[in-house]
Amino acid sequence: HDVAAMRALLVDHFGYRPDRVRTITDRNATRGAIRDAIRDHLGRADASALLYISGHGIRLDGNTGRADAERDGRDEALYVWADDRRHSALIADDEIGAWMGALSARHTVVVLDACHSGTGARDDGRGPAIKEVKLADVDARLDPAAPWVRPVRPGARPVVLMAAARDQEVAFAGADGRPSLFTDALTAVLGDVAPSTLLADAMRQVVSRVRAASRNFGSEHRPQLEGGTGLSLADLFSS
Repeated sequence: HDVAAMRALLVDHFGYRPDRVRTITDRNATRGAIRDAIRDHLGRADASALLYISGHGIRLDGNTGRADAERDGRDEALYVWADDRRHSALIADDEIGAWMGALSARHTVVVLDACHSGTGARDDGRGPAIKEVKLADVDARLDPAAPWVRPVRPGARPVVLMAAARDQEVAFAGADGRPSLFTDALTAVLGDVAPSTLLADAMRQVVSRVRAASRNFGSEHRPQLEGGTGLSLADLFSS
């Protein structure tokens, strides 16, 4: 639901050519496939390169990234399929920043709809599921050979990040066939405001919607914007 909503926004509203929007879903969304798509597909962009990921976030037990040191001593990562499509693997937030920062596009944009996504609980049956994975629950399933911990340098270019939640917060998936709370609000706001709208102003509307909706389910999360100061939607979502 999230991928369909974001693709419709890009193609139908911002005028992206369908062949410029590459989607990778389910078991095909392996660690290697994501890395290669950033390099090979987004690497061809000159104006704006946009990476959108909807999935599960995880907090690590320590600060494993080499590019920066988290203030709370814990790194965050995305929980994805391993390249063998049988095990699981992680993509550290530092890696996303390094992979995207190495691109040559004028602007690089990352949108993460996952728990603990603002740097990068269980469903009780009464509301939408929480998009969180706990390390203790999946550690035995991880592919030990997946090189998710590696010395990476910060990206050469600044990356604009829109994230569903702060690094210590969980984020909600959608209920009853709806997109996740963050993606639902983001696509609604971006599809309604003028292209000349500053990204910061649009994100304030997104934050308001998500905080109100998530508060109804007892675990408020606040979307985050990092970078993009002074940039409009037309600057970042250029087709």
